[in-house]
This record gives sequence, C-alpha cells and structure tokens, in this order.
Amino acid sequence: MRSFLIFLACGLIMFDLWACTNKKTIVTSEGTTTIETNRLRHTMKISNKRETAMIGRGAVTETELDLPLYPGAIPAQTGGLAVKSVKEGTLHQVSLITKDSFDQVYQWYKQRLPANSEQTHMENGGGSIASFLVGKMGDRDQKSVLITQSNNLTTILLTHTEKS
Repeated sequence: MRSFLIFLACGLIMFDLWACTNKKTIVTSEGTTTIETNRLRHTMKISNKRETAMIGRGAVTETELDLPLYPGAIPAQTGGLAVKSVKEGTLHQVSLITKDSFDQVYQWYKQRLPANSEQTHMENGGGSIASFLVGKMGDRDQKSVLITQSNNLTTILLTHTEKS
C-alpha cells in the first residue's frame, strides 16, 4: 500500500509538471522553431537561432523595463512582450491598467520622467492620450510611456528598446 501511495504521489507530481509546461518543435525549410508554454506563469516562449520572444504575464521584469511602474496598476490581460533579436536588439514592453484618472497617471509620470520627454498630450470628452520618450528617435537605448484613457480605465504602455 505504501509503495502505491509513493507511486501515486510521483504520478501526480509528473502530471503537475506536464500540465504546467508544454514544448513543441517545428521544423521548416527556414529552420527550427521551438514553442514553450508555461501555464502557471501564463507565458509563451518562441525561439529560433535568430530571435527569442516571450509573451505573457511573466515575460518582462521591472529591471528590464527600466521605467517607473505606476503604483497600484496591474498588468493588462495580455501581460508583457520581450523580444531578443541577434540583428535588431531587444524590446521589452508591458501594458498596465488602473482605475485612476488619466490626469493622475499623467501627472505622476510627468513628475518622474525627464523634463523634455513629453511628446504628446491631448484630452477630450471621448478619451485622452499622452506620450513620453526618454532618449531621441534613433538612439540605441530608448524608453517610452504611452498613457490612454477610454471608459473608466487608464492604460499605460511601457516600452524599452535597445538596438544592436
């Protein structure tokens, strides 16, 4: 009976591991691509010899973004995107949402980003938008913040790119 319980426990652990991750390999004339999903972290990783992309909630860390995160904002359902390309460089992007007003979020970022980084700021009855750019267009290292509001939600799109 004891060995059966140990076998059952091992089987449950193996099932949990199988249910948490899934890996598929696709071979075409252009090369091999691997797709891995991790259901617990809600992420998908797609990779080949030239690029790697991670999509989902655990795809991007605050350190990789190198931008301030608005307090209380939560990741949007899509989560984040991290792309590493041998030729192009890296891209880290996260979409956050909050019920705080557009103006609260806008003022918070305006205080924390460099003085000349604001690119756009428009508000009207149907929605609002503001954008900030840290670095100049064409710089090797560039960060941006895009704030939009529609209905009762404010969305914050944080992007950090580093060119090769």
